[in-house]
Amino acid sequence: MKLLFLYPNNEGYFRCPIGLTLIMTILRNEGHEVKLFDTTFTAAEDNSDNMVREKLGIVKPVPTAHLFEKKSKEELISSWIKTIKEFKPDLIAASIIEDMYKFCGTFLDAAKENFDIPIAVGGVTPTLSPNVIIEHPSIDMIIQGEGEVAFKELVIALKNKTSLSKVPNLWYKENGKVIRNKLTRYMELDKLPYQELDFWDKRHFNKPYNGVMYNMGSFELSRGCMHKCHYCFNRYMQTDLPASEVGKFRRNKSIETIIREVKELHKKHNFGFIMFVDDNFLARSFSEMDEFYERWSKEIKIPYYMNTCIETLNEENLPQLKKSQCIGISIGMETGSEYVRRNVLLK
Repeated sequence: MKLLFLYPNNEGYFRCPIGLTLIMTILRNEGHEVKLFDTTFTAAEDNSDNMVREKLGIVKPVPTAHLFEKKSKEELISSWIKTIKEFKPDLIAASIIEDMYKFCGTFLDAAKENFDIPIAVGGVTPTLSPNVIIEHPSIDMIIQGEGEVAFKELVIALKNKTSLSKVPNLWYKENGKVIRNKLTRYMELDKLPYQELDFWDKRHFNKPYNGVMYNMGSFELSRGCMHKCHYCFNRYMQTDLPASEVGKFRRNKSIETIIREVKELHKKHNFGFIMFVDDNFLARSFSEMDEFYERWSKEIKIPYYMNTCIETLNEENLPQLKKSQCIGISIGMETGSEYVRRNVLLK
């Protein structure tokens, strides 16, 4: 099967989304031909996220505009149509987040107007609002929740021309009706393959931080968060996708696995900076984190950045984080009101 993935980034931020990268990696490992159409460096003039931070004085400026070659909307669509004509995919797929939904729809509409190729989408927005997204006239199928298992099964069904009714996590249209299939259980993180990063433009590995441009790699040590804050994606994944069907959303990758994975990819890409994308990096046992600090300090020795909740930081782990070369910590500070925090945000 020939599979064309669309990454509709019109904000210009540098990122190789781990979920999308893993899905493409798994499908390539299954013997399929995978191609990525990425608009990051052609749909924007600069990294908008970085520009805002610099303007507010939050970060030290690092020039990034020279990395971009912005094209007009007409040029982007023309390039998209040309790619489809030349590649001749059996399936078009896209990863969507809310602020890119309209932008993504422009490309999907163009594909539907010019070709008779099935279109499937996944990501945060289709997972949170599948009833809305499935109504889009250019979208045939939705993968709800994590896609590593579901996309693989979808491609198998399409290749063998068998019924889609057994494909887990799938919403699809059939005879004017929307069909919703059963969910599958979350994967054990240690069973995921290492990311194949050659799908991505090398400019994605740039990370401006503290006045310096680093060569960055993105990794995950866990998925999910134990909290159920009202405003967060994690709440939906814990409460609206039944644990009886999918299991616990909050899962950890073993320290051994992440050390081996970073080592392997570092050999190929020579990272100078690691970004952990975990929602709550420190939400695991003290003994496991002690193992991480020790092994990272001895075996990896690369500066890293992570996200966590403020209650996970203390006088004991802060020195260990510093010693293991943690050079940045992101903490959400949504409100200064105790009432709002407890009763509105449920944080």
